[in-house]
Amino acid sequence: SGIVVFTVASLVGGLSESAGMLVGARAVQGVSAAIVAPATLTVLGTTFTEPAAKARAFGIWGGVVGFGGAFGVLAGGALTELSWRWTLFVNVPIGIVLAVGAALVISEYRGSAAGSKLDVLGAVCITGGLMAIVYGIVEAERYGWGSGRVLASLAGGLVLLALAAVDQFKIASEPLIPPGVFRFRGLSAANGVAFAGGAAMFSMFYFMTLFLQGILDYSPMRTGLAYLPLALAILVGAVPAGKFVQNVGARPLLLTGSVLCAGGLLWLSRIDEHSTFAADVLGPTMLIGFALGVLMAAVTVAGTSALPLHQTGLGSGLINATRQLGGALGLALLVTIAGHRTKDLLAGGASADHASVDGFALALAWSALFPAVAAVIALAVPRKQAAGPAKEPPAPPRPEAISTSATED
Repeated sequence: SGIVVFTVASLVGGLSESAGMLVGARAVQGVSAAIVAPATLTVLGTTFTEPAAKARAFGIWGGVVGFGGAFGVLAGGALTELSWRWTLFVNVPIGIVLAVGAALVISEYRGSAAGSKLDVLGAVCITGGLMAIVYGIVEAERYGWGSGRVLASLAGGLVLLALAAVDQFKIASEPLIPPGVFRFRGLSAANGVAFAGGAAMFSMFYFMTLFLQGILDYSPMRTGLAYLPLALAILVGAVPAGKFVQNVGARPLLLTGSVLCAGGLLWLSRIDEHSTFAADVLGPTMLIGFALGVLMAAVTVAGTSALPLHQTGLGSGLINATRQLGGALGLALLVTIAGHRTKDLLAGGASADHASVDGFALALAWSALFPAVAAVIALAVPRKQAAGPAKEPPAPPRPEAISTSATED
């Protein structure tokens, strides 16, 4: 159903005649994608139960996710040359093929949580709170951090998130995010790493696209081609990582990926208005791509391997959500930092190109802090956490009943 809804929303978005219609279609796309993403890992978890095969499957999954994001820039650039509508229309035939394939190939699995109630209050409070915080951060560039608009937005977001926490712990009979799952140390750490990785990845894509098109004067098609080496590097990092994680555990790979990603972002932050793609962009973006591939494979295993089968979808959904959240919040913050630097330089008489690139470079340097923090968080992952078969208990434990004996040593 998630694929069908996504396909229909893509068609509606491509046919949009107003901004409101387009934004609404994109919102439905986001909701349906959020349904599909955790379901894919649940399918893998039920299909591959042997530890080594499961680790490889999760590694390939992580690589495909990362490669898809980078390759999407290439495909989007090519399609934009025709019309922006084709960036949405292209999903229709792909969605039809996937929906038919899923119906024919994938066996239905119903966990013990089937028939559970949706925590509407929690969903509304979490979504509204995060939207308010992101809005406040973005508007800070225009109105200043001390303005009433920004402070009200940030305060409102925090109040909604606090209400969501109360709902999850005290009110909801079936909370959207059962607090007990965070007793699994690997899942908690994986979400922290995913948040930081999302912030770094989304920011890098954003600022590099502005640099390639605004400073190097690349067309959308050429910009997409410039991301192809990065996309391939993600695959090169993710697929072997899925194999190695079974032997060495997720922690060493998370540490390695985080350190390499931070180093790549610092390297990339050396760009200026005289930089070229071959000399100043290709090397660091390939290093970042390799690091992101390693991280995506290891995060998936670290966050789901210790969970019981009926919570695999929940775990993968949380990881995907925190990655997207990290991207939204991190990008909002870094755009504000870059905007302030650019405005200050322009006020001092700097050229537009110099001011813009210096703002990009400063934001990229700050973005290296996210994977650096991820490296520290990765230390909380158990030293050796095998991707063994998660066993399905006879009934899903309530959040308060999850025993600490189920957590990792």
